[in-house]
Amino acid sequence: FPVTISGHQADFGYLESNRAGQLEYVSLADSLTSELRDFDETWKVYEIDGVIYFCTFKRVFRFENEGLTAIGSDRRLDISFKVNNQILTQIPGLGLHLLQNENFELIRNGEFFADKRVSNVLPFDQNQWLISTFNHGLFIYDGEIKPFSLSPVFWKNEFLINHCVRLKNGNIALGTQNA
Repeated sequence: FPVTISGHQADFGYLESNRAGQLEYVSLADSLTSELRDFDETWKVYEIDGVIYFCTFKRVFRFENEGLTAIGSDRRLDISFKVNNQILTQIPGLGLHLLQNENFELIRNGEFFADKRVSNVLPFDQNQWLISTFNHGLFIYDGEIKPFSLSPVFWKNEFLINHCVRLKNGNIALGTQNA
């Protein structure tokens, strides 16, 4: 298996040791046809059960058993997320989708996020996700969508939520900026 997986500007691949023991970059994108090579950046890279997913704004590329599969949509993709060993992708104007085999399936009530740009999705509680949006706050998702309130002592509605992460102690940290 490759030593290091890499996704970057108009390319993705991995580092592998050559016969001299030095690391060399192996581009997987170089094997793509020109119509599949039309992406600008690889924004996210995830691993699930030994399968690597390279997420771009045009499609998600699945690298498995030395083979590369392109999974696309007829619309632009937005940021992708890995939650509970699943890949979620927001499709602007349509909502939040789950990658199922080689298709993007709208999650239950996912159309709620059609016009709310999602910044992250985290496991929250048993069978619940915390979904952060750049401009519309936080939501708890369990098939239904409920706003997640923050203390007004801490929170100002003009903050943009760029990212959130669960800390080792179970707390959630929000990366924000002023709007």
